[in-house]
Amino acid sequence: MTYVTLILVFLWFTVNLMYYGLSVSAINLPGNLYVNLLIYALMEIPCYILGGKLISTRLGRVYTLVLGLLISSLLTLTSTFLRIF
Repeated sequence: MTYVTLILVFLWFTVNLMYYGLSVSAINLPGNLYVNLLIYALMEIPCYILGGKLISTRLGRVYTLVLGLLISSLLTLTSTFLRIF
């Protein structure tokens, strides 16, 4: 039980830190600041709907969390490498 709790605390901290970092870096995008933040906020709506649908299917909470973390980590790493080149 302690092992699972430590993993969940680490995941919670990491996900929140990444979310904060991405929302703060949205001001560095070219264009209007308010339009960028609006687009960033509107992109979350389909994610909430898709997450709810995935949790209510056979996939369940655990696999939905794993799938979401894998996709977000791959996309974050890809955007980091694309920014370098």
